[in-house]
Amino acid sequence: MSRFLDRFRAIVLPRSVLLVVLLVFATSLAVTATLVAGVGLLTEDAGLTRRLLTSILLPVLGITLAAAMLGFYLLHRIHRPVLQLVEAAARLRQGDLTTPVPAVRERDLSPLAEELEAARTELRDHLGKIARMEARHKAFIAALREPILTANPEGFVTGCSWSAQELFGQQRHIIGLPIQDLLPFLAGKPFGEGARITWQGQVEDAFGRSLDLEVNRTVLIEEGGSPSHIYTLYDVSHHAEASRMREQLLYNIAHELRTPLAVLQNALELLNESYATLAAEELRHLLGAALRTSRRLENLMTDLLSAGSIQAGRFIVNPRPVRLAQLVQEAIEDIIPMTETRGQKVEPHLCSKDLQVLADPRAVTRVLTNLLSNAAKYGPGGQPILVEAETVDGAVRVTVADQGPGIPEEQRAGLFDRFYRVKTGNDEPGIGLGLAIVKGIAEAHGGSVGVASEPGAGTRVWFTLPVVS
Repeated sequence: MSRFLDRFRAIVLPRSVLLVVLLVFATSLAVTATLVAGVGLLTEDAGLTRRLLTSILLPVLGITLAAAMLGFYLLHRIHRPVLQLVEAAARLRQGDLTTPVPAVRERDLSPLAEELEAARTELRDHLGKIARMEARHKAFIAALREPILTANPEGFVTGCSWSAQELFGQQRHIIGLPIQDLLPFLAGKPFGEGARITWQGQVEDAFGRSLDLEVNRTVLIEEGGSPSHIYTLYDVSHHAEASRMREQLLYNIAHELRTPLAVLQNALELLNESYATLAAEELRHLLGAALRTSRRLENLMTDLLSAGSIQAGRFIVNPRPVRLAQLVQEAIEDIIPMTETRGQKVEPHLCSKDLQVLADPRAVTRVLTNLLSNAAKYGPGGQPILVEAETVDGAVRVTVADQGPGIPEEQRAGLFDRFYRVKTGNDEPGIGLGLAIVKGIAEAHGGSVGVASEPGAGTRVWFTLPVVS
């Protein structure tokens, strides 16, 4: 447009002025020549003809000059508003909707100026309304916690929320990517029909974590435009993990129950079939096995009930002064069947045999039994298990130490959570409640728990109890 204006000024204006001057001058010459020729024919006097030519030509030239100036002035008056309107049209085309179209006084051009100004104001108001609507939509999408992606019918991403950028990473150019590059499981069969359908699958976020997602797609059909596909992403990792934990828990409970129930059933069958022929020693052995198995089942049920009570905040302890050595001895006797089969021995190292703690005897014995059972499971056969006690800041710290493979640092964070089991390659039975119960009981006494372990150097698990002064 600027090139057009420059060309208009450089070519059209000078040629227009020149044309006006030439027309006036030619007209004047023609009139002068006609008058002079007429006089010469009538008088046939050359001198008179020259005088007439001189006296007429000079005024004619003056009139020509005045006419040229007048023509220039008139062209300038027309040229200026035309240039103003051309410049205003150029600004509109370039997107400048803030500069008003100048008003012109020329009667023929003023309607054009008024229409251009009306078009500018309407376009400005319309674009402002669109910008405000778009800002509201962006603010609405940004306020949503769930990541949102929009895509065209061809499957290419056209927009995303901030949470979606955080999910997939700021460094990735999301816009323009195929939607299946971000959500590969969309290639699978969805759930549902019609405009709203759902997929479920896993993706890897910007930090390398695997997330379980549920993706809902809604088709938005706009008037006069192509439909937009809106994908809403829901992180269902917690639900998926809870479902996996529930399935694993049921499997572990079934596995834990199956072995002792089989032992108990075999003992009862032998007693039923061969009671009259069994020797006293054999009878004592079968009854002992049945009794230990029933205790194992009872402990399992107690763990499940205790874990549920602790989680629900309904676990209550009744502490009273009791000798710590007595609690340790009772726990050692409870796990004798396990330690004997593994050739292990529990060695207590207490700071004082008469040391008293403020504790619920049944609950604290359960804590010690759980810790000793874990030490026997994961400690090597034939190696001792240590129980140590020392006073620290007005409390007693009780530590159970084994010489097993240790716990890697990355697996210690959830060690005291329910149903959490350390992955050491040891296929020992268990449902992952022992340490969670230890923590719950210790905290119910106003104490705390902790662990110190290094791979290949064993594990030391401790808890504290109030000391009786």
